[in-house]
Amino acid sequence: DLKELERLLKADASGGGSDAAEGNAALAAGSSVKQQLREVLRKLMEAYFVPAAVHKRETRSLLGLMKVALQRHAEVFTGSSTFCARAFAHLLPLVTCASLSENVMETIAWCLCQLATHISNAGDPGAFAAFLAGTADLAEDA
Repeated sequence: DLKELERLLKADASGGGSDAAEGNAALAAGSSVKQQLREVLRKLMEAYFVPAAVHKRETRSLLGLMKVALQRHAEVFTGSSTFCARAFAHLLPLVTCASLSENVMETIAWCLCQLATHISNAGDPGAFAAFLAGTADLAEDA
């Protein structure tokens, strides 16, 4: 839920350890937090990023938390074109909601651009090409 996402975003995975054992533990904890963030984000996007529920407070809150995750925890998105493409696919339909405020639309556009950048930088040209083709198909359908 949203509280779990907030908790994970606040989690300090750096550890600050001075020896190798503490450093490895911090790295493992960071990896665990990254996986937890991906799982929680995926579940929340499936539940709240739908045009019919766009005016729910939870949807707007999740959008804000997604922006924070992209800004402060980019490692959650880095190197995973599949996760980023799924997030993009959940966000894109919200653009069709004409009654959203300008600020919300700007946040959606910013998040979409960041996700597209992560997909591009994932190092898989085939996946990026498929992503662009899929996005073009969706735009034609809209």
